[in-house]
Amino acid sequence: MYILLALSSALLWGIWAFGVGRCSRKVSAWMVILVSEGCAALIYLVMGLTTNDLIIDSADLAPGIVAGFLNLGGNIFLLAAYARGKLGVAAGIKPAQVLIPLSYSLFIGQQLEPLVAFGVAAILVGLTLFGFSSARIGAAGGTDLKQVFLAVGAAACYGTGNVVMDIGSRTSVYGTLMIAMIPMLTGAVLLVLITRSYSRLDRQTFGILVGAGAALGLGAVAFYTASDLGNLGVVAVLGSMSPIITALLAFAFLKERLSRMEIAALAVVLVGASLAIA
Repeated sequence: MYILLALSSALLWGIWAFGVGRCSRKVSAWMVILVSEGCAALIYLVMGLTTNDLIIDSADLAPGIVAGFLNLGGNIFLLAAYARGKLGVAAGIKPAQVLIPLSYSLFIGQQLEPLVAFGVAAILVGLTLFGFSSARIGAAGGTDLKQVFLAVGAAACYGTGNVVMDIGSRTSVYGTLMIAMIPMLTGAVLLVLITRSYSRLDRQTFGILVGAGAALGLGAVAFYTASDLGNLGVVAVLGSMSPIITALLAFAFLKERLSRMEIAALAVVLVGASLAIA
Protein backbone atom coordinates (compact mmCIF):
# COMPACT_ATOMS: atom_id res chain seq x y z
CA MET A 1 0.00 0.00 0.00
CA TYR A 2 2.74 2.47 0.94
CA ILE A 3 4.51 1.83 -2.38
CA LEU A 4 1.38 2.83 -4.30
CA LEU A 5 1.06 5.97 -2.18
CA ALA A 6 4.73 6.86 -2.80
CA LEU A 7 4.32 6.43 -6.55
CA SER A 8 1.18 8.58 -6.44
CA SER A 9 3.15 11.32 -4.69
CA ALA A 10 5.74 11.21 -7.48
CA LEU A 11 3.05 11.63 -10.14
CA LEU A 12 1.31 14.48 -8.30
CA TRP A 13 4.54 16.32 -7.45
CA GLY A 14 5.64 16.05 -11.06
CA ILE A 15 2.41 17.77 -12.11
CA TRP A 16 2.93 20.43 -9.43
CA ALA A 17 6.50 21.12 -10.58
CA PHE A 18 5.37 21.53 -14.18
CA GLY A 19 2.57 23.93 -13.21
CA VAL A 20 4.61 26.19 -10.97
CA GLY A 21 7.55 26.02 -13.36
CA ARG A 22 5.40 27.52 -16.11
CA CYS A 23 3.96 30.20 -13.85
CA SER A 24 7.31 31.21 -12.34
CA ARG A 25 8.13 32.85 -15.67
CA LYS A 26 4.97 34.99 -15.59
CA VAL A 27 4.51 36.06 -11.96
CA SER A 28 6.74 36.46 -8.92
CA ALA A 29 7.91 33.45 -6.92
CA TRP A 30 6.00 34.79 -3.91
CA MET A 31 2.72 34.80 -5.80
CA VAL A 32 3.39 31.28 -7.05
CA ILE A 33 4.06 30.12 -3.49
CA LEU A 34 1.05 31.94 -2.04
CA VAL A 35 -1.53 30.54 -4.46
CA SER A 36 -0.18 26.99 -4.82
CA GLU A 37 0.63 26.50 -1.13
CA GLY A 38 -2.67 28.12 -0.14
CA CYS A 39 -4.54 25.56 -2.25
CA ALA A 40 -2.43 22.78 -0.72
CA ALA A 41 -3.34 24.04 2.77
CA LEU A 42 -7.00 23.92 1.81
CA ILE A 43 -6.54 20.29 0.75
CA TYR A 44 -5.00 19.46 4.16
CA LEU A 45 -7.84 21.23 5.97
CA VAL A 46 -10.65 19.56 4.04
CA MET A 47 -9.12 16.07 4.18
CA GLY A 48 -8.27 16.44 7.86
CA LEU A 49 -11.79 17.51 8.75
CA THR A 50 -13.50 14.84 6.63
CA THR A 51 -11.35 12.07 8.14
CA ASN A 52 -11.50 13.50 11.70
CA ASP A 53 -7.69 13.39 11.73
CA LEU A 54 -6.87 17.10 11.91
CA ILE A 55 -5.02 17.09 15.23
CA ILE A 56 -2.73 19.93 16.28
CA ASP A 57 -0.44 18.29 18.84
CA SER A 58 2.11 20.30 20.84
CA ALA A 59 4.79 17.73 19.88
CA ASP A 60 4.20 18.54 16.21
CA LEU A 61 4.57 22.32 16.52
CA ALA A 62 8.37 22.59 16.38
CA PRO A 63 8.86 20.02 13.57
CA GLY A 64 6.01 21.57 11.60
CA ILE A 65 7.38 25.11 11.84
CA VAL A 66 10.95 24.05 11.00
CA ALA A 67 9.75 21.94 8.07
CA GLY A 68 7.68 24.90 6.88
CA PHE A 69 10.72 27.17 6.72
CA LEU A 70 12.76 24.46 4.98
CA ASN A 71 10.06 23.89 2.38
CA LEU A 72 9.76 27.64 1.88
CA GLY A 73 13.49 27.80 1.17
CA GLY A 74 13.21 24.82 -1.16
CA ASN A 75 10.40 26.47 -3.10
CA ILE A 76 12.35 29.71 -3.47
CA PHE A 77 15.45 27.89 -4.74
CA LEU A 78 13.45 25.67 -7.09
CA LEU A 79 11.39 28.49 -8.60
CA ALA A 80 14.54 30.53 -9.14
CA ALA A 81 16.08 27.51 -10.89
CA TYR A 82 12.99 27.08 -13.08
CA ALA A 83 13.13 30.75 -14.05
CA ARG A 84 16.72 30.40 -15.30
CA GLY A 85 16.28 27.58 -17.79
CA LYS A 86 14.66 24.34 -18.84
CA LEU A 87 12.17 22.72 -16.46
CA GLY A 88 13.52 19.24 -17.06
CA VAL A 89 17.04 20.17 -15.93
CA ALA A 90 16.03 21.83 -12.65
CA ALA A 91 13.52 19.09 -11.90
CA GLY A 92 16.07 16.41 -12.74
CA ILE A 93 18.51 17.60 -10.08
CA LYS A 94 15.82 17.78 -7.40
CA PRO A 95 15.97 14.00 -6.68
CA ALA A 96 19.22 14.68 -4.78
CA GLN A 97 16.88 15.34 -1.86
CA VAL A 98 16.40 11.58 -1.54
CA LEU A 99 19.91 11.18 -0.11
CA ILE A 100 19.01 12.98 3.12
CA PRO A 101 15.99 10.88 4.18
CA LEU A 102 17.83 7.75 3.03
CA SER A 103 20.75 8.62 5.29
CA TYR A 104 18.35 9.31 8.13
CA SER A 105 16.54 5.99 7.66
CA LEU A 106 19.89 4.17 7.87
CA PHE A 107 20.86 6.18 10.93
CA ILE A 108 17.75 5.12 12.86
CA GLY A 109 18.30 1.50 11.91
CA GLN A 110 15.79 0.95 9.10
CA GLN A 111 17.01 -1.78 6.79
CA LEU A 112 17.99 -0.89 3.25
CA GLU A 113 17.42 -3.69 0.75
CA PRO A 114 20.18 -4.39 -1.81
CA LEU A 115 18.02 -3.22 -4.72
CA VAL A 116 17.37 0.08 -2.97
CA ALA A 117 21.12 0.50 -2.49
CA PHE A 118 21.63 -0.06 -6.21
CA GLY A 119 18.88 2.47 -6.86
CA VAL A 120 20.67 5.09 -4.77
CA ALA A 121 23.88 4.46 -6.71
CA ALA A 122 22.00 4.86 -9.98
CA ILE A 123 20.50 8.17 -8.83
CA LEU A 124 23.98 9.41 -7.95
CA VAL A 125 25.18 8.47 -11.43
CA GLY A 126 22.26 10.39 -12.92
CA LEU A 127 23.08 13.47 -10.88
CA THR A 128 26.73 13.22 -11.96
CA LEU A 129 25.61 13.21 -15.59
CA PHE A 130 23.70 16.41 -14.93
CA GLY A 131 26.85 17.89 -13.41
CA PHE A 132 28.86 17.14 -16.54
CA SER A 133 26.07 18.59 -18.66
CA SER A 134 26.09 21.81 -16.64
CA ALA A 135 29.76 22.34 -17.45
CA ARG A 136 28.82 23.17 -21.04
CA ILE A 137 28.07 26.80 -20.14
CA GLY A 138 27.72 28.98 -23.18
CA ALA A 139 27.43 26.06 -25.56
CA ALA A 140 24.28 25.50 -27.58
CA GLY A 141 21.84 23.52 -25.46
CA GLY A 142 24.06 23.85 -22.38
CA THR A 143 22.80 24.25 -18.85
CA ASP A 144 23.29 27.32 -16.66
CA LEU A 145 25.57 26.40 -13.73
CA LYS A 146 23.67 28.80 -11.45
CA GLN A 147 20.49 26.88 -12.23
CA VAL A 148 22.23 23.70 -11.06
CA PHE A 149 23.33 25.30 -7.77
CA LEU A 150 19.83 26.63 -7.13
CA ALA A 151 18.33 23.19 -7.79
CA VAL A 152 20.86 21.58 -5.42
CA GLY A 153 19.89 24.10 -2.74
CA ALA A 154 16.24 23.19 -3.26
CA ALA A 155 17.07 19.49 -2.92
CA ALA A 156 18.91 20.10 0.37
CA CYS A 157 15.97 22.03 1.83
CA TYR A 158 13.35 19.55 0.66
CA GLY A 159 15.31 16.51 1.83
CA THR A 160 15.87 17.93 5.31
CA GLY A 161 12.25 19.05 5.42
CA ASN A 162 11.09 15.51 4.60
CA VAL A 163 12.96 14.14 7.61
CA VAL A 164 11.71 16.84 9.97
CA MET A 165 8.15 16.45 8.73
CA ASP A 166 8.29 12.67 9.10
CA ILE A 167 9.36 13.09 12.72
CA GLY A 168 6.48 15.48 13.37
CA SER A 169 3.72 13.64 11.53
CA ARG A 170 3.47 10.70 13.95
CA THR A 171 0.40 12.14 15.67
CA SER A 172 -1.41 13.62 12.66
CA VAL A 173 -0.20 14.02 9.08
CA TYR A 174 -2.78 16.72 8.35
CA GLY A 175 -2.06 18.62 11.56
CA THR A 176 1.70 18.74 10.93
CA LEU A 177 1.19 19.74 7.30
CA MET A 178 -1.12 22.57 8.40
CA ILE A 179 1.48 23.78 10.92
CA ALA A 180 4.12 23.77 8.19
CA MET A 181 1.93 26.14 6.17
CA ILE A 182 2.24 28.91 8.80
CA PRO A 183 5.73 30.22 7.88
CA MET A 184 5.16 29.47 4.20
CA LEU A 185 1.94 31.42 3.80
CA THR A 186 2.83 34.19 6.24
CA GLY A 187 6.05 35.00 4.42
CA ALA A 188 4.38 34.75 1.01
CA VAL A 189 1.50 37.07 1.97
CA LEU A 190 3.82 39.72 3.38
CA LEU A 191 6.15 39.71 0.38
CA VAL A 192 3.31 39.68 -2.16
CA LEU A 193 1.86 42.77 -0.46
CA ILE A 194 5.23 44.51 -0.20
CA THR A 195 6.17 43.86 -3.83
CA ARG A 196 2.59 44.27 -5.11
CA SER A 197 3.19 41.30 -7.38
CA TYR A 198 -0.50 40.38 -7.29
CA SER A 199 -1.11 42.88 -10.10
CA ARG A 200 0.54 40.52 -12.62
CA LEU A 201 -1.65 37.51 -11.82
CA ASP A 202 -4.08 36.78 -14.67
CA ARG A 203 -6.96 34.30 -14.71
CA GLN A 204 -5.14 31.61 -16.68
CA THR A 205 -2.07 31.69 -14.44
CA PHE A 206 -4.28 31.59 -11.35
CA GLY A 207 -6.06 28.50 -12.68
CA ILE A 208 -2.77 26.71 -13.34
CA LEU A 209 -1.52 27.53 -9.85
CA VAL A 210 -4.74 26.29 -8.26
CA GLY A 211 -4.40 22.96 -10.08
CA ALA A 212 -0.72 22.74 -9.18
CA GLY A 213 -1.50 23.51 -5.54
CA ALA A 214 -4.11 20.74 -5.42
CA ALA A 215 -1.55 18.29 -6.84
CA LEU A 216 1.02 19.49 -4.29
CA GLY A 217 -1.35 18.97 -1.37
CA LEU A 218 -2.51 15.52 -2.45
CA GLY A 219 1.08 14.51 -3.18
CA ALA A 220 2.24 15.58 0.28
CA VAL A 221 -0.58 13.65 1.95
CA ALA A 222 0.31 10.54 -0.07
CA PHE A 223 4.04 10.89 0.65
CA TYR A 224 3.86 11.39 4.42
CA THR A 225 1.16 8.75 4.83
CA ALA A 226 3.45 6.34 2.95
CA SER A 227 6.43 7.31 5.11
CA ASP A 228 4.42 6.55 8.26
CA LEU A 229 3.43 3.14 6.86
CA GLY A 230 6.80 2.09 5.43
CA ASN A 231 10.51 2.84 5.15
CA LEU A 232 11.12 6.58 4.73
CA GLY A 233 14.17 5.92 2.55
CA VAL A 234 12.25 3.72 0.13
CA VAL A 235 9.38 6.21 -0.01
CA ALA A 236 11.85 9.01 -0.74
CA VAL A 237 13.40 7.03 -3.59
CA LEU A 238 10.02 6.41 -5.17
CA GLY A 239 8.99 10.03 -4.70
CA SER A 240 12.13 11.09 -6.57
CA MET A 241 10.57 9.84 -9.81
CA SER A 242 8.54 13.07 -10.10
CA PRO A 243 11.06 14.77 -12.45
CA ILE A 244 10.27 12.17 -15.10
CA ILE A 245 6.66 13.37 -15.09
CA THR A 246 7.77 17.01 -15.20
CA ALA A 247 10.16 16.42 -18.08
CA LEU A 248 7.52 14.54 -20.07
CA LEU A 249 4.94 17.28 -19.51
CA ALA A 250 7.48 19.94 -20.51
CA PHE A 251 8.23 18.00 -23.69
CA ALA A 252 4.55 17.46 -24.51
CA PHE A 253 3.25 20.97 -23.82
CA LEU A 254 6.28 23.28 -24.06
CA LYS A 255 8.28 21.34 -26.66
CA GLU A 256 11.33 21.52 -24.41
CA ARG A 257 14.06 19.24 -25.68
CA LEU A 258 16.76 17.87 -23.42
CA SER A 259 20.27 17.08 -24.58
CA ARG A 260 21.30 13.45 -24.94
CA MET A 261 23.22 13.58 -21.67
CA GLU A 262 20.27 15.10 -19.86
CA ILE A 263 17.96 12.42 -21.27
CA ALA A 264 20.44 9.75 -20.19
CA ALA A 265 20.57 11.24 -16.70
CA LEU A 266 16.78 11.22 -16.39
CA ALA A 267 16.71 7.62 -17.60
CA VAL A 268 19.31 6.59 -15.02
CA VAL A 269 17.33 8.30 -12.26
CA LEU A 270 14.20 6.46 -13.41
CA VAL A 271 16.01 3.11 -13.47
CA GLY A 272 17.45 3.75 -10.02
CA ALA A 273 14.06 4.55 -8.55
CA SER A 274 12.52 1.53 -10.29
CA LEU A 275 15.02 -0.79 -8.61
CA ALA A 276 13.46 0.03 -5.27
CA ILE A 277 10.16 -1.59 -6.27
CA ALA A 278 11.54 -4.51 -8.26
